[in-house]
Amino acid sequence: MKNKMLLHRRSSILRWSVRVILLFFVFSCSFAASNYETTYAEKQVECTDTFVEAQIHSNGTVSFHETRTIRFDGSFTYGYYILEKNKLDKIENFSLEIDNRPLSEARSDTEENGTFYIEDNLNEYKIWYYFQAENETKEISFHYTILGNIEVYEDFGVFDWYLQGPGWELPVDSFTGNVTWDTPIPMDDYYIWGHGPLQGSFTKIDDNHAIASCDDVNAKEVIHALVLLPSTYFQSNLVQPGTIYQTTVEKETKLANEANFKRVIGDSFQ
Repeated sequence: MKNKMLLHRRSSILRWSVRVILLFFVFSCSFAASNYETTYAEKQVECTDTFVEAQIHSNGTVSFHETRTIRFDGSFTYGYYILEKNKLDKIENFSLEIDNRPLSEARSDTEENGTFYIEDNLNEYKIWYYFQAENETKEISFHYTILGNIEVYEDFGVFDWYLQGPGWELPVDSFTGNVTWDTPIPMDDYYIWGHGPLQGSFTKIDDNHAIASCDDVNAKEVIHALVLLPSTYFQSNLVQPGTIYQTTVEKETKLANEANFKRVIGDSFQ
């Protein structure tokens, strides 16, 4: 049996400070399911930097590029990465790099160094990967495209994703999440909300992207992005009946008010 320490994503309560054009909210909400989990052998590891980029395509797919800088204290030979299927239909074009060196996909779980194997289970994809690390720092990068996450309504398409989950058992010194799309959308025509640590932010940058950033993320704290892009951006004919904007604004405003109240109460005791 493999001995391992879990670095994963599960459920939790969170708060997030969000900067949006014309709005400044602090949100609090429950985090539901996880995006993925990563596991290493049971020894000391540290995560110093995390960068996640999500590119929302007009065909409704989303491409991800994730890089985590990990300090390994001890000898390590494998890990695994989980993508749960509750927020996607399938994945395509999965690849994995360590220090910019691609690992080869194996047809079976051979546990050979320099390979990865995709285990397609009922509720999740579990990707085993094999490498050598001993008392050193490495950059581990995951690249993949997901299908079935975007829901398009009559007014907006919804991107709802957890860039960092509460099951992640390591503090992260610096987190950056970049959410982009293929063609420009005027800043007044799209909407963003974020949830996570109070010191974090989710900010509109320009017509093509928004950035979530947070320093000193504690273990098991989460970073969640919710983005509404105009339905005209998407090519899909599978439009959900009704609209989503007003319902989303009402929900997020309530969460913001609750979180702001908690924040004021917390400040009064400092």
